[in-house]
Amino acid sequence: VLGQNLSDIQKMALEKWQYESYVVCRYLEQALNRIQAYRSHFRGIKSANFVVLRNIEMPAILLEVGFISNTE
Repeated sequence: VLGQNLSDIQKMALEKWQYESYVVCRYLEQALNRIQAYRSHFRGIKSANFVVLRNIEMPAILLEVGFISNTE
């Protein structure tokens, strides 16, 4: 039972961090949305199981601002 309670607490903490990460993404999106070049290339907010975003104990986001294939 104790193990289940710890697991539940860890899950709630993870969900809180995921929610807070999403809030940061929305805030950043709204700020960048004021820039025309950004608006025309916005690809949306997505979630993924990247190593750099996994198993950390704080909200986190990964922002891609360019691609190697982009000539600009």
